[in-house]
Amino acid sequence: MAEMSLTALACLLVSVAWMALFWLWGSSFLTGIRAKRSFAGSVVFGYLVCQSFYQLFYLPFLVFGGSYRVLSCLWLAVIASLSVLQAVFLRKRRSRRKRRLNRNEVVGICAAGAVILGLALYIALRVPLYGVDTQYYLSLMNELYYRDTSSVWYGVQRFHHGICSMNSLFTVSSLLTGIRPYYIFLFTMRLLGVYMTSMVLYRAGEIVFHRSGGRICWPALTLSVLVPLLLMCWGSQYTAEFYYWRINEAKGYCQFILLPLGFTVFLDMLKNPSRRKKLWKEQLLVGVAAVAVSASALVSYLFLLMMGTAALLARDRFRNGLKTLGRSAVCALPNLVYLAIYILEKTGKISL
Repeated sequence: MAEMSLTALACLLVSVAWMALFWLWGSSFLTGIRAKRSFAGSVVFGYLVCQSFYQLFYLPFLVFGGSYRVLSCLWLAVIASLSVLQAVFLRKRRSRRKRRLNRNEVVGICAAGAVILGLALYIALRVPLYGVDTQYYLSLMNELYYRDTSSVWYGVQRFHHGICSMNSLFTVSSLLTGIRPYYIFLFTMRLLGVYMTSMVLYRAGEIVFHRSGGRICWPALTLSVLVPLLLMCWGSQYTAEFYYWRINEAKGYCQFILLPLGFTVFLDMLKNPSRRKKLWKEQLLVGVAAVAVSASALVSYLFLLMMGTAALLARDRFRNGLKTLGRSAVCALPNLVYLAIYILEKTGKISL
């Protein structure tokens, strides 16, 4: 029991550290395109940008059979250098406004530095002992696929989940703590999903109880706190015990419902604050569409749909919305390549 508690605590700390790193990347990205920033939006943007960078590096190694150790070192160097540039960029933006970095930004930069330092120590001490290459992960992908024979499409979903989690940027930190990357991905998405769901519930409560402005709507606040807590308690058995065969139920619940519903928060980055009260119908529509589309389990395509819908709804900032949509389209490209490689490999056209 004590070991499970330590594992859950380590998973939580790693997830929070990654969220801080994602916030750093997402904040600079949204600041660069002059979009309205929020904590949840910055974290999700940062995750997709970091994941896209990793996938772009991973694809050549997947095709040509490169060493996972070399890939990890290369990705670490890129993330470390770009993270420093992101911090400098945010610092300059703040200095132009004659403002210092606030406490959240300082904590985010320090946490990002701690993550980079931890990854560097891991690369130096642990990876040479493992010597893992891409063939090991490809064999795991095939094992995941052949375990699920109920339907071809479900097998494709599992293949996608495996290749995006076990070969993702969470892998290095997960081996450092001894936790499987799949669980760190799940825990981070659950944590972010609960936060974003709380925001959506609070705004829905404001509409129901006719409260807005600077005053706190206590019924809405109670609703936004109690509901995510109940959901977390419902899924605590999966988070604490990490049952492999039952984890998909918790994952499906948080990723297919909580996280997609939370994508409605992205409307805040594209809409005029004066129209906030008038857009609750659009938020509900986007949330329903997100839940429907997320059944395919392709988070990048879901993100692309959310940004496209938000751009169309935000008529007063349509041009800025299209620019954001174009930048987000890059996040979906690696998934197309993955799916093409998978289909070609299964049909015998190529051999990996």
